[in-house]
Amino acid sequence: MFRPSAVAVHLDPPHASPRNVFKETIAEMDIHGTAVRIRGADQPDGSAGLAADITAASAADLDLAPGQTVYFVVKAQEVELHPALPALTYVN
Repeated sequence: MFRPSAVAVHLDPPHASPRNVFKETIAEMDIHGTAVRIRGADQPDGSAGLAADITAASAADLDLAPGQTVYFVVKAQEVELHPALPALTYVN
């Protein structure tokens, strides 16, 4: 898991060290507090798309718009692992 504020948005695939790079199509953009939330399209398996929170200035500089393809980048130290919840057992 990672926070949307931990996600950087790039127009081109990064060529540096990031290992967590996700090609996304922008589904929507909304003001979220002091940031612009960029939400990727839903995934093929039906799960929600990823989200990134960037500054309004960054969104304007990148000239972002819904339908555009971008790359979400998350540094490895920003990813948190959590144990899965145990499966529920139903007793009749």
